[in-house]
Amino acid sequence: MIYRIVLDEHLDYLGEGYHGKYGKMYGPMNACAELGKLMDECGLDGPKVSNKRARFYFTEKGWRVAGRRLASEARKHGHTVKCIRRKNPRQSQVVYRDELQVAILPRKEEGAQ
Repeated sequence: MIYRIVLDEHLDYLGEGYHGKYGKMYGPMNACAELGKLMDECGLDGPKVSNKRARFYFTEKGWRVAGRRLASEARKHGHTVKCIRRKNPRQSQVVYRDELQVAILPRKEEGAQ
């Protein structure tokens, strides 16, 4: 299995009383600075993947080491968290892989997840 965390658009920089906007969804790195720092602490690299359609997922180990923790922290920061779980992708979809994460290109029939 692989796991992807998607967060609501929560604009921390708008001030103390702002609770988030439930519109466009983002990955943890783009959501807020605290989650980006936590990803660094967990040992997640930020590899350069040139294809903008690529989506990052956690491997089983990555989910245990970092994914659950990131999802929990995101909820504490007021984000709505969605976790997408799917079977391992075809090798032809993989554009990057390490022991904690995998970047894949979505299949055409799936759309851009």
